[in-house]
Amino acid sequence: MSKQSIITGEVLLLCERLEMAQFMHVYLRHLFKQGISLPNMQIVNYQGIDKLGLLTKRLIQLEGREIVRKAVFFADAADERGRRMQKFFAVRDNTFFREVEYCTHFFFPGKKSTKRWQKGYLEDMLLQSLRQESSECSDYYNLYNVSAEYLQTVNCCRGRENGLLNYSRHLLYTYFAGTDKYVGMRLGEAAMAGAFDLQHPCYNSLKECLESLN
Repeated sequence: MSKQSIITGEVLLLCERLEMAQFMHVYLRHLFKQGISLPNMQIVNYQGIDKLGLLTKRLIQLEGREIVRKAVFFADAADERGRRMQKFFAVRDNTFFREVEYCTHFFFPGKKSTKRWQKGYLEDMLLQSLRQESSECSDYYNLYNVSAEYLQTVNCCRGRENGLLNYSRHLLYTYFAGTDKYVGMRLGEAAMAGAFDLQHPCYNSLKECLESLN
């Protein structure tokens, strides 16, 4: 997990990886600008599902742990949502999380209208909300299609056993490489710079999750 030495938030947002933590920081800023009131939150990068055990050992030793009232685990749904959910349930039985009043999880890219978690990653949601004006001088559809065609060729070269797992992540970075404003940026940086429409309906379930923490 990230090297926090003290807990300062009454709500912990526990993120699976750095790009997710950086994006959540940007999205919380967006909600604040929209006038949405949220409790004092602290974002923690726990650096992978398999490191959840280390997370709980670390949290219980930190100064300020007694102020935590709520916690949300954020992770990609990926292809093994069932196993990931079991990991969260096991961690929630830990003493630290048993003592908070509310503890839940959120899988990117969020829920369908049926309230079932969608298969995929954070980047699938970001790709849905990519602004057309992000292409700057070039035509959005041309740049997007050329990027997708290139990536398909790369994927074929890698072979079936080594295919890209998080395809949308690679597509976004390939697309950004064809721009002047976003080239070289991490996804969180691109989000801060306005590459994504954070009002897009694909964020509805994430917004509902965060608003429920009040």
